[in-house]
Amino acid sequence: MVSFQGETEAECERCLFACSQVLDHVVELTQDMGLGIIVDDQAKKILDKGAEIKDTRPKKEDIISD
Repeated sequence: MVSFQGETEAECERCLFACSQVLDHVVELTQDMGLGIIVDDQAKKILDKGAEIKDTRPKKEDIISD
């Protein structure tokens, strides 16, 4: 991943994850309200990357048990 304005890769990943969570929430809300929404390729990439980051993060149960 390329850093942005001097941010570390970890900072960029946290930001991308947060953006993907917001985007996911917005898509979910629009679908719940019956609004039509089209997720373009860029939005899909952000959602996919957020899901990928979420899958690689340690789970709360694993942290607590250690």
